[in-house]
Amino acid sequence: MAGQSWRFLWLVLTAQYGMVHSYDTSVETELLSSLFNSSTYNRFVRPSSLVNVTVKFVAISLHELDIKSQTMSISGYLEVEWTDDRLTWSGAYSSVLASTVSEDTVWYPPLAIVNSVGDPEILYDGITPIRMFPSGKMEWLPLRKFEVHCDTNPSFYPFDTQTCGIAMAPWTYSSDLVELVAASGDVFSLDFYHTNGEWEYVDSFSSTQTVQRAGSESITLVISVKYRRRPQFHIVNTILPIMLLGFLNGFIFALQVDAGGKIGFVLTVLLAYAVYLTLVAGHIPTTSDHMSILSILLLMVLMLSVLSIIVSIYVLKICGHGDDVPIPCVTKRITQVLACLSCKKGFRRPNKKVDVEEEGANGKNKKDDKTSNGKNKKDDKSKQTWVQDISAEDTDEDALTWRDVAETIDRFCFVWYFIITGLMFGGCLFTMLYGYANYL
Repeated sequence: MAGQSWRFLWLVLTAQYGMVHSYDTSVETELLSSLFNSSTYNRFVRPSSLVNVTVKFVAISLHELDIKSQTMSISGYLEVEWTDDRLTWSGAYSSVLASTVSEDTVWYPPLAIVNSVGDPEILYDGITPIRMFPSGKMEWLPLRKFEVHCDTNPSFYPFDTQTCGIAMAPWTYSSDLVELVAASGDVFSLDFYHTNGEWEYVDSFSSTQTVQRAGSESITLVISVKYRRRPQFHIVNTILPIMLLGFLNGFIFALQVDAGGKIGFVLTVLLAYAVYLTLVAGHIPTTSDHMSILSILLLMVLMLSVLSIIVSIYVLKICGHGDDVPIPCVTKRITQVLACLSCKKGFRRPNKKVDVEEEGANGKNKKDDKTSNGKNKKDDKSKQTWVQDISAEDTDEDALTWRDVAETIDRFCFVWYFIITGLMFGGCLFTMLYGYANYL
C-alpha cells in the first residue's frame, strides 16, 4: 500500500510539473539567465498596463508614540505583492520552487512613505531580495524603522487613545498605471509584535486617498493603527499628586485666622502646582486645536490657589482691626450670608461681668438713726458681693467683631473650597475616563 501511495504521488507531480527534478544551483542560475535576458526583459517596464499591488504591514515593535512631537516610531516590514507574467517558469525548471533577485534586477513598485518625518525617500536599499515564484507572483519585504507624522489629540491625556497612519504611494505612477490596495484579512499583522509598556494596541484599518500629483491622479494607501495609553504610570505620578495638592491647599482656611504661617503655606502649594503645570505642559503638543482637560484642571486649581492667597491676606488684614474700628453695615450683611452658607451658628455677645450685692443674714441693711449718732451708716459686714456672668442671648449684628468676620470668611472658604475642588476633579476625571472607555 505504501509503494502504491508513493507511485500515485509521483504521477500527480509528473502530471503537474512534467518531470520531477531535484534542485541544482546550475538549474536556478540557468533559469535566472533565461528570465532576465536583456533582449526580453527590461526592469524599467511595468509587467502590465495596470499593475495591482497589495500591501500588508507586519509590526515588530512600537518604539515611541510621542504626542508632544506628534510622531510615531515603529519597526516592521511591508509585505508587497504583485504579479509579473514575464517571470514564470515550469518544465525543466520546476525543481526551483522560488528564487530571489535584488531590487536592481526586477521591476518593483517604487513605494514612498509620504508622511515620513525623516528624509523623504523611496523604499530602496539595493540589497533587499525580492522573491519570485513559478506562477509569476512577486513578493517584496522591505524592513524598516518607520517614523511618521501622527495627528494626535491630547484632550484626554493621560487617558488618551491615538490613531496614527502609515501613508504610502507608488511614486511617479498614476492610479491608472499602478493600483495600490490593502491585502485581504488583517492589514496590520501582529504575528511578530512585541507589546509596548506605555501603549496598548486597540485596532487597525486601511483607507485610500486620491490625490493630484503633477497633473495626474495617484492612489495613497493609509494603514491606520489605533493605540490606547496605559495610564497607570501617569495616575501614580501625575493625577494623584495633583489631587492631593489640591485638597491640601484647602487646609489653609483651617488654620487660625491670625496664624503667621498661612501665607507661606499657601505659597508653597502654589509653587508645587506651578511645577506640575510645567511638567504636564512638557508632554502636551503646543497646539490650539485640542486643549488637554488636565491642563484646564491644573489652570483652574492654580486660580483657586491664587484666590486663596488673596483671601488669606484680606483675612489677616481685617483680623488686625481693633474693636474701636466700626464694622460697615455691608460687611455685617455679607458676613451673615457667608455664615448661613457655611452652616455657622449665630454670633453671640461677649460675656459681661457685673457686681451684685446681697443683704446680710438679718435680711436688711442696717442704718443708724440720725438722732442717735447724727450720721448715716451702713454695716459693710452685713453685705456680700460676687461677680455674675451675663451672656447675651440675642444674635443681632451688634454682637459681631472683626475676628468673627475673619473666622466666618475662613469657614466659608474652607467648606466651599472642598466642594468646588471635588466637583472639578470629579468632572474632569469622569470626562477623561469616559473618553478612555469609548476609545475617543
